[in-house]
Amino acid sequence: QDIQRMSRLARYQIRKTLKRFLKKLGRCSAGERSLKLKYLMELNVVEPNYGSESFTLHHSGWLEQSEQQRVKAVRVSGEGGIQIQTKESQ
Repeated sequence: QDIQRMSRLARYQIRKTLKRFLKKLGRCSAGERSLKLKYLMELNVVEPNYGSESFTLHHSGWLEQSEQQRVKAVRVSGEGGIQIQTKESQ
């Protein structure tokens, strides 16, 4: 639906890019597992936050009182684990 709302030129460019990619993929001799891994690696470049969640903290029982004043958010991901964002850091 989003693509249908785009201009003709944008739809043409998307179609052309997709056809070119599918032709390359058809000539590829790599196995299914390798292609899935490559897809996930490319997805990570395009959307690095895919597969992670961020939470804003208001009150947390697992932090000391002094740390609660500094902590702004918590990010949880499969690769990075649990990361804490403080008000001083970005």
